[in-house]
Amino acid sequence: MKKYFILLLFAFHLHSVTILNQNSSIEFDLESTNLTEIEITTEREKEGIVKKDIWQGISLTDILNNLNFKQYQSIVFKSEDNYQIELSAEDIESTKPIIALKLNGEKPRYANRLIVPEKREMYWIQNIATIELLQEDFLVSPVVIYIAESILKTKPIRKELPPFVDVSGYTLYDLLKETDLHTEGVFFMQSSDDISHKLDYQTLLKEAVLVKEDRHYHLRSISFPGGMWTKNLMYLQSDDKAILFRDSCENLSNKLSKFLPQNSNFTVHFENGSVQKSDYQSIFGNLDKIIKIEIH
Repeated sequence: MKKYFILLLFAFHLHSVTILNQNSSIEFDLESTNLTEIEITTEREKEGIVKKDIWQGISLTDILNNLNFKQYQSIVFKSEDNYQIELSAEDIESTKPIIALKLNGEKPRYANRLIVPEKREMYWIQNIATIELLQEDFLVSPVVIYIAESILKTKPIRKELPPFVDVSGYTLYDLLKETDLHTEGVFFMQSSDDISHKLDYQTLLKEAVLVKEDRHYHLRSISFPGGMWTKNLMYLQSDDKAILFRDSCENLSNKLSKFLPQNSNFTVHFENGSVQKSDYQSIFGNLDKIIKIEIH
């Protein structure tokens, strides 16, 4: 699927914004803009202590409207150390984030921090380096879904996963090489608590590992900050092929319905080598014996 985007680059030391759209380039200075600064108050609880902060900054929506960038499906924010988060257009409309210039009346030690009320602090990315406006949905409906546990249980577990210590599991490549997913391009991944990322394989996932803990797998990589490591990885997709981590689906029936259209036809490949046509209910009842599902 062809994707069109507008890339906004933040030169965070100067609070300036470079907007790149094909061959055009616009500089946007957050501190000298005539857009009105707004103030929001947040309360965060940590270890039983409630911290109240007052943030002053520029509304993200005001910036985009000022530049006439009003149509997009989602926005990806990236920092210089490869930390990134994504907000949908609906998220931005409902949470009304700002790019903070001051914290409690003072300039913070970091610059260009996104403050997203009602979202976890993992979304409050700081030292923003790039912002990408996506105009089309990244995901297409998968035509093949592999079951991770059925693949990995046939492979010897790695007792060491350098540079990480005191963990065991597999490399991400150990899993991918047993499937038709390509080791290139962008991967969508989602955890059991619905935290999701879209990450480039070659730059961010090539060194990734799957740390096994009980029945679950946690994805780590030295190529991006620990705040983005995915606990209880549930789903991976690249292009139209996907991998489901069955044991991370706490509400399996609801989760499975997101990825398997119930009115589709299915060809199921079992661990014992047999292949048969199937319906949705039969798949749900036999998922612990299935290695691959083809969706027609």
